[in-house]
Amino acid sequence: MYKLNIYIVLFVLLSFNSSLLPYSGLSDKNIKRVSGKILDAQTKLPLIGANILIKNTNLGSATSIYGTFIITNIPSDKFELMVSMLGYKTEIRKIDLKEVAEELVFELKPAIIEMGAVVVTGTSTLHLYESVPVKTEIITNKLIQLQSACNLAQSLGLQTGVQVENDCNNCNFTQVRILGW
Repeated sequence: MYKLNIYIVLFVLLSFNSSLLPYSGLSDKNIKRVSGKILDAQTKLPLIGANILIKNTNLGSATSIYGTFIITNIPSDKFELMVSMLGYKTEIRKIDLKEVAEELVFELKPAIIEMGAVVVTGTSTLHLYESVPVKTEIITNKLIQLQSACNLAQSLGLQTGVQVENDCNNCNFTQVRILGW
């Protein structure tokens, strides 16, 4: 009987609050929001965890498992929406809420993230490649691909004068030893 009374009181309170909502200035008509879906441009599949940010604010969202997002309480009708995800090109669109009638759809194109060359030198100070007093080798991206190296330790292990040791199979602790030091 006690639980039934609690449910009745909650029902009355929720009904009362929702009936006052249009008069409180918080009705759906006054809340500025934007919603949409983020898809992979090639496969048209939803992208899970893509970041959606309104530039120059702290408002944003991440996509759900269906690739959808909603951002509410937007301060202005006009803003720039930035959509980004690791492995995809960032897309920025200018949005005017007065002109947007339906959900936005973004199709992100895949992008390759490439790291620069790794330079290993035998001195403790920074030097340009052309002016180093000791032998310097540059391991380029092509060389790493030709060696079919999965990580930096594997590509370093194939260089002259460098010895890579895997000391712990459980924690994958790797040491790099340079001969002559």
